[in-house]
Amino acid sequence: MLGGALVALWDWPAIFVVNVAVALAGLALALRWLPRDPQHAGGIDLGLVRRLVDLPGIALFAALVAGLLALLLSLPTAPLWWLAPLALAAAGALVAWERRRAEPFMDVRMLAANRALLAVYAQYAAVNVAFFGVFFSVPLWLERVRGFSAGTAGLLILPIAGVGVISTPLAARLIARRGIRAALVTGSLALLAGTLLLRAFEPATPLLVVLAVGAVLGIPNGFNNLGLQSALYAAAEPQRTGAAAGLFQTFRYVGAVLSTSLIGIVFAGGVDTAGLHEIALVLAGVGVAVLAASAARPR
Repeated sequence: MLGGALVALWDWPAIFVVNVAVALAGLALALRWLPRDPQHAGGIDLGLVRRLVDLPGIALFAALVAGLLALLLSLPTAPLWWLAPLALAAAGALVAWERRRAEPFMDVRMLAANRALLAVYAQYAAVNVAFFGVFFSVPLWLERVRGFSAGTAGLLILPIAGVGVISTPLAARLIARRGIRAALVTGSLALLAGTLLLRAFEPATPLLVVLAVGAVLGIPNGFNNLGLQSALYAAAEPQRTGAAAGLFQTFRYVGAVLSTSLIGIVFAGGVDTAGLHEIALVLAGVGVAVLAASAARPR
């Protein structure tokens, strides 16, 4: 909703410029309120930073994701097949480099040794393919097909975020009473139902229906996110919780990249209702896979 308001008031660059003000405010608050780290009392050791920050690993991961994204986005027009071997080479180099590094950006050794954790990451990436697929495609459809402004489109997708906030404490109670699987199955069923309901969207669909479908799509935000976070901490070794949580967020954006590619491919010729229905069908397939993975989890 905030993004829609910023676009309506100051055009799309405002979405990025506002982050500068937010970052500066965060920096000022951090300097004012957060306690100093005892190990940094004498100042920041730049040599330590260079040893801990895995710049080659970050660069290889960025090359892998950027190459894959560019390849996928080029498929509808002129496929850039030469990017495929480059992406594969970046992936191989990333694995080889991270296996040798003491403090890796992506702990591939932890992933290889913990299949339960890898399954959590794969499911989280799939959930975010569906989430971002909805969150990016529906506002485009509302603006281009229904003719709403960016600000109004932001308001119309508010139920997706709002119901997600409301459903989170409900998911916490369900996890406490029935376990992680119950929350994930509930969220997956809502995800599948919501993506299938998207196929009912037409240029004349009443706005109340649009809001209601958005509310259904908000349910999995709380149940899947909290359920998978709980599954993450259940699967990760206690001494590697920090690294596991960092990779968890990395896979969130892997899902975002894949959803962006899907939307770019389907809407390459323009945003229309038929394209939204295609995206909904693909996301429903993702929902089926997520539901199967959730149901297969042990109690």
